[in-house]
Amino acid sequence: MKNRIFVAAIASLFLAPPAFAEKLSLRDLSSYLNEMLTAESSFSQVNADGSRDTGHIYIQRPGRIRFEYDPPNSALVMAISNTLSVFDPQGDGLPQNYPLNKTPLGLILAKQVDLENARMVVGHHYDGTATILSVQDPDHPERGRMDLYFTGPAVDLRQWVLFNESGERTIFVLEDLKLGGKLRSSLFNVSLEIMHRTQTD
Repeated sequence: MKNRIFVAAIASLFLAPPAFAEKLSLRDLSSYLNEMLTAESSFSQVNADGSRDTGHIYIQRPGRIRFEYDPPNSALVMAISNTLSVFDPQGDGLPQNYPLNKTPLGLILAKQVDLENARMVVGHHYDGTATILSVQDPDHPERGRMDLYFTGPAVDLRQWVLFNESGERTIFVLEDLKLGGKLRSSLFNVSLEIMHRTQTD
């Protein structure tokens, strides 16, 4: 109970009510994501148990993303070539791989985002503070859900919340999202990451 109250309090701090008070359309959200060719931001992550991690995220659409955590957390999540690779800091240096297009991230990293016709969009509402887009694999709801929070009137992705199969949530807050700019290709090189981690081990 204490952890749930803590997480809710953190979420309210990061999403202070803006002056804009209307729901953003799926068309506007689609346009925003399609125009996001590259982006980067530092982030704060509030975990289900109330613990907190920080790190940096890099996005290169279509199809590429990197979640890099700050020490001492050496976890890493990377997507490229329709594969989502998750590096466990307790593992052997090799990632666990998942089909990107079967995950909510695959929807927002697609070459052409069309939220109005996407089967994964299972919710779209305004909570008085932000427009919330709920994304879930309709064929496998047991894999959890991702809620993305956008503010307006100029569309801005502020955070998302991941719900696992038990309903526990992890809040991921983008602190200074910057669009545009060039990202080095090594950020999305899974083979290079494997080599580095296995040599380190």
